[in-house]
Order: sequence, then C-alpha cells, then structure tokens
Amino acid sequence: MNINFIGTGIKKEEDDIVFLICENIKTRITGINNEIEVEYNYRTLNEELYRDVDEEDEVLFVESNININKLNIKIDLKKLTYEDDKVNIFVNIVYTNSTIEEDENISEEQQNFMYKVKIAISKAVSKYVNSINWIYDDQNGYMSQKLYLKVYELENKFRGLINEYMLKQFGEDWFVSKISREFNNKSQDYGEWYNSRYKKLNYIKSELFNLQTRDLINMLKVSYENENLSQVDSQVNSIKNILRDNADKIINKEILDEKTLWEQYFKQILGDDMEEIWSEFSNMRNIIAHNKVISIEFYDDMATKIEELNTILERSRESINIRIKSQEEKLVKKQIEEEYSELILSEIDFNNYDDDDDVIDRIFNDGELGHLYCVVEEKAKELKNCYEELRDLLDEINLDYDGEDDLLEFKERLLIVNDVFNDDNKTILSELINITNKVNIIQEIANCLSGIRNNKMNQLEKCIESISWNDEFSDENNIFSYRTLNDDLFNVDINGWFSIGRGEASEIYIDYTKNNQIIERGGIDISFGDYEPHEDGYYMPIQEQYFNVNIEKLYIKIEENVCEITNSINAITGKISNII
Repeated sequence: MNINFIGTGIKKEEDDIVFLICENIKTRITGINNEIEVEYNYRTLNEELYRDVDEEDEVLFVESNININKLNIKIDLKKLTYEDDKVNIFVNIVYTNSTIEEDENISEEQQNFMYKVKIAISKAVSKYVNSINWIYDDQNGYMSQKLYLKVYELENKFRGLINEYMLKQFGEDWFVSKISREFNNKSQDYGEWYNSRYKKLNYIKSELFNLQTRDLINMLKVSYENENLSQVDSQVNSIKNILRDNADKIINKEILDEKTLWEQYFKQILGDDMEEIWSEFSNMRNIIAHNKVISIEFYDDMATKIEELNTILERSRESINIRIKSQEEKLVKKQIEEEYSELILSEIDFNNYDDDDDVIDRIFNDGELGHLYCVVEEKAKELKNCYEELRDLLDEINLDYDGEDDLLEFKERLLIVNDVFNDDNKTILSELINITNKVNIIQEIANCLSGIRNNKMNQLEKCIESISWNDEFSDENNIFSYRTLNDDLFNVDINGWFSIGRGEASEIYIDYTKNNQIIERGGIDISFGDYEPHEDGYYMPIQEQYFNVNIEKLYIKIEENVCEITNSINAITGKISNII
C-alpha cells in the first residue's frame, strides 16, 4: 500500500537539506515507538550517474526500510529541481504486511500505526518546505472507506424512513404531489442521465435517491401537505420571510398558518436538534465524498456523529410505527378486544402493586432472574478459585539453579514456563535453552523467565481483585465484574427501572459488556396495565398487565465465556503442576 506526497518550495537554503529532513523523520518516528530503528541509504547525483563521488556532493536520494509491528515500511525520498530552480521533495511510502505481503491482510491496528507514521514523516518534511501536496494515500483510503460504508447505511436509512412515512401517510405519488416544484425538478434532472441510459431498473421509484444529503431536510422545509402550496412554495415562503408579522394582510390566514411537511410530520419525532446535526453530518460526508485527507480526530468525530444520528432514526421509526397503524393492524386489535371481551368483562384479573418490593418479588417469581444471580455467583467463585490456584502454583516454581538440580529437568521447567507465558521472544529462548548447557546462560534465561512469571502473577492479582458480584436488583447496579489475562473487562449491569402506576410500561435491560461494548442483552418487559369504565358501569382493560423476563441467552453467554476462560487457565495449571 502506498502513501505519496510532494513538499514544494524550500523555506530557506540549508546545507544537506535532505539529511536534515531525514534526521527529523527519525526523531519523529522514534517518538512514536522508541524500539523503531531508522537507518538510511544516502545517494548523491554523481552516484546515480556512476561518477566518482566528491566529498562535497549533496545527498539527493534516500531510502530506508523499517520493520515493526509485522509491517515492512519502505521510505523513498528524493530532492529534485525543476524550472526556475524550483526544488521539490518527493516522498513515497510503501507499507506491506511483512508476514503475508498482501495489502488486504494489513490489520486495523497496523493501519492506525501507519497513520501515525504518515503524519510524522509529512510533518518532518513540512518543517523545511513551504507546502505539502498530497498525491496518493492508501491509508487515508482505508479510513475513508470505513466511514463511507457507515455514511451509505445512514443516508439510506434516513431516505427509507422519509419514504416509508410519507407512503403510509399520502400513498404512492407523495413525492410528486407533496414535494415542492424546486426539488421535483432537481430530482428529475439528476436522474435523467442515468434513466436514459440504464433502463433495466426504471420501474423502481428513486426520487429521494436523486437528491443530495442536505436536500433531504431542505425539501421537507419548503413542501406542504396542501399540493397547491407546494407548487408555489418559493413565492409563499419568500413573502413569509420578508413580511413576517404583516404577512396576514396579504396572504390568507389559512395559508399563513399552513405547516410544512417538516414542521407537521418530522420535526417532533426527529427532535429540534436534527437540522443542525444533519447539516454538520452533510459537511462531514462531503469531505469523504471528495477524498480529502482526513485526520484521526475527524474520523472519530464523524463516527460519533453517525452513531448519534442512527440512534435518532431508530427512535423516530418506533415513534412513526406508533403514530400510524394500518387498517389491518386496527382490525386485528379490534378483533382481539372483541374475542376477549367476555373474559375481560367477567374479571379484569389485575394484581395490585403497592411498592417496589412487590414488583421485584413478581419479577423473581418465575425463577429466571434468580437463576441468573446463581450463575453469576457460581462463575465468579469458580473464576476466582481458578486464578488463585494458578497464582499460587506460579509462586511455587523454582527458577534458581543451585547446581544440585538435574540440569535437564531444570531446562524442561524453563521450556514449559517459556512456552506458557512468554509472548515476545518465545522461539529464541526455546532454541537457546535446547542448545546450551552453560549454567551461567541457563541462569540468565531463568532470571528473564522469572521476571515474566512475576508479571503474570501481578496480572493474576489484578484479575482476582477485579472479580465482584452481588445479589442486589436495582437501577445501574453492577451484578458481576471480572477481568481476563488479556486485560479484557467484562461487566453485567442493570440499566433502566420501572415506574409503578396505572398505564405505566417499562423496560429494564441487563447488559453483558466486554470493554464497554454490549455482547449480549437481556430484558424485562413490564406493563402494569390500564382499564377504563364501560358505559354500563363495569371496567374493561385497555392495556395488558404482564411481566416478561427474557434473560436465558444472557446467562448462557456468561457461562460460556467463563468456562472458556477457566478451561484455558486449567490447561496452563495442568502444565505448571508437572514442574512443581
């Protein structure tokens, strides 16, 4: 994968400017990771021309190869002069996976590392030139592609929401009849080229897909349910804006008070901030669409903005589904009420809940929630015992060779410790243990592995201290928490609570998270029911009363994860037991 840019115009004449740039690059790259070794191959023009090298020859060409994080990074830098003695610094960076040598196998972590390298090199060059001009950047393309997939999904989710809502409200021709002439013409003009050349999918209506991102809200703000107003929207809106309070002297009051589609149907369900948020998103997506070089800060901000908008759209879709019911849905509801009318009339069968304790008792009544707490306690203790056993075994390992021990047995002990716990130079140490019988070398290896063993014991202590559980049931309560040797943090938390009262409905979530990301969610749906008096004097339920506890997948996931961890730890414990 390539990154290509040109530095133009030298800020001030410097002797050996290429050498100075290279030293600056080395300083900045080692600032990212002090383990990186940056070495250069310098060449002069005479060397390129196969002439004798003069001591005063200026360095014009530089190459460097860096191997770090399973990446091979090749840096090629040239100083070239063009007309009127204009000097340019050409920089080409090629990076590949050093183990596979296929671009598509470069991991996200490696791409993020290359971003830092790219910034370091370009800043180093910018210190000596007037401007940096970007030519090509695969790393930027990687970030942009990830964002654009999110953009594509979000934009079409919004288009789909508008289309579905308006189809339910006004029918198949809603766009032509309700949307202003300006945006009807804009959509038609944009789609004309495609539709005239590619006719296979012309049967699919695509008016909204012919409009730009920013247009989706703008078209709703100038369109009306009144079809006549939508046809003259620009004139009406212009008069409203110019005359404001005096507009009713010229425009009929009914027309003046007419709400746009945005005001009448969308503003309330999408929220007052939607306009501003969508406008900012539109600015951001244009940066991606035009392939601008983006910073990691921009990437994070845009990803957050997209997540915020996705939440708004999901919430809005639920609101729309509540607002608009089809004739079939209304008929089914009516039929259900009629079928159960005799039962409801004879007995409402609602329970009375006076306080939170009564409700909590009812939630625990079917045993599912109680089973979750039992699983949590069992797995917490099992995990703690497992960690403690391994820690105690590690403490018993003797890694001091006193001369009386059998050297082969001691080396076997070192091989096992190295195989189980060494993540950095396992192969090298293993080969060294196998080929040497020198006591001083063996003891040095033992000292190294002793440090690794001690670090692992510290990790185990951290894991043991992280384990907590309780049997409380309340909002924002952490039921279970534990950490793994990979430093992954798992939590089981209660989110949300109920409110007792007639007509109240609540949803309590129990979230199982890994490093704050939900991996499984259980839920408790509660409805306290509602009723109304019938004209004949008795009461009829209008809202069901129920307590639905859905957490089976949650505790199964917890059991699976903890069992996987304990099995792995037990396997290590078994190996260690053989050398105690």
